[in-house]
Order: sequence, then structure tokens, then C-alpha cells
Amino acid sequence: MTGIIAWVLALCLVASCNYRHEKVAQFSGDSFSFEAVQHFVLQPKCLNCHVGPGSPQGVDLSSYQGVMSAGIVTPFQPSQSRLYDSLSAGRMPKGQAALSPQLLELVRVWIENGAQEGNTPPPPPPQEIEATYSSISSNIFQKRCLGCHNGAHPKTELDLRTYKSLMDFEGDIFKAVDPKDPDSSSLYLNLAYEIMPPSGPLEEKEITAVRDWILAGAKEKEKK
Repeated sequence: MTGIIAWVLALCLVASCNYRHEKVAQFSGDSFSFEAVQHFVLQPKCLNCHVGPGSPQGVDLSSYQGVMSAGIVTPFQPSQSRLYDSLSAGRMPKGQAALSPQLLELVRVWIENGAQEGNTPPPPPPQEIEATYSSISSNIFQKRCLGCHNGAHPKTELDLRTYKSLMDFEGDIFKAVDPKDPDSSSLYLNLAYEIMPPSGPLEEKEITAVRDWILAGAKEKEKK
């Protein structure tokens, strides 16, 4: 805790000396909460546009529920969060100066620590993905794919709800999964060439896990 407080005090000292003289409060070590992000970033920088149901792209930043339901924050992963990406790239806020490094760091640390609403201890970070069906299903299919590939959208054809529906799928050229041959598996090819998911490419470690699982035979359960 002492180290965190010292880091925060140093951050605030830098903020007080930057050329814009932007005032940033002295956060305590446990105050990288949504309340701080809302007070210093969202309210003064974003709510001219992103408030209420008519917000651009439906992104309502006026409440914690609005931010999280918009799908722009991935807890523990700033680099995978559209909120941080848009701010750090200077695309947002529109019509205003880009955020200072200090305010960007506030947003980054908040997301990196679980993107909590209050100061309650964050849940443990997600486990590292493994090259097993259960890990790939829970970490990739359920989070990134089942919005479309759930059996309710005939045009998508591929149903990723179960191991059987995945393994039974055969496309015009390739099966979804051809055990031990990822380069003949449409699941892997669509992920590796960033065709899917449409919301944005998977991380390299996730794509590698899919490839390694297929190479190992694409079993449903690992032998104990």
C-alpha cells in the first residue's frame, strides 16, 4: 500500500507541473475507482455527447452501468478496452484536447485493476487461457462468439454452444475443426486471419491456444 501511495503522490506532483497546470486530486492508493474516472475524465470531457439513450453509437458514459453495458471496457485489459484505446489515441474526446498523460494513467490503472465501480477489492483476474476445449470455450466462445454463433441465427450456421455442434460443422471447403490440422480448420483460419470475431481480433495467445488445441487432436476433455 505504501508503494502505491508514493506512486500516486509522484503522479500528482508531475500533474501539478505540466504545462497545462491540470489539477488532479491526490488519489489515495485505493481510489482508482469509477468515481475518480467519472469526476476527472468522463464528466468534464465526455458528457457533452455521451449521455442518455441517444448517445453516439449508444455509448452512455453518464453512469457505471452505461459504461460497462456499452462493451467499451474489458476489466484487467486496458489494451483490449475501446474506452482506453479511443482516449490514448486522441480520437476522443472530439473537439477537445487529448487527455493529459496523468488522466490517461488514471483510466488505465482503473481498468487494469478490474474496472470496479467502487473501492471494493476487485475479483481475481481471469485465468490464462489454455489449449483445452473447456478453456477455449469459456474464454473465447462464450465471451466473443456466442452473440451470433448460438444456434439462433441460421445464416451463421456454425453453432459454438457445444463441443458436438462445433465438431459436427462442415463448411463448403473446410470443417470448423479438423483435428491435428489447424490449417484445414475454418475456426482457426477465421481467427488467425482476423476475419472473426467482427468486434475485433483475438489476442495472439488466444489464437495460439486454439491452434495448439487443434494440433493436439481437438479433444473435448483432457486425460487426467
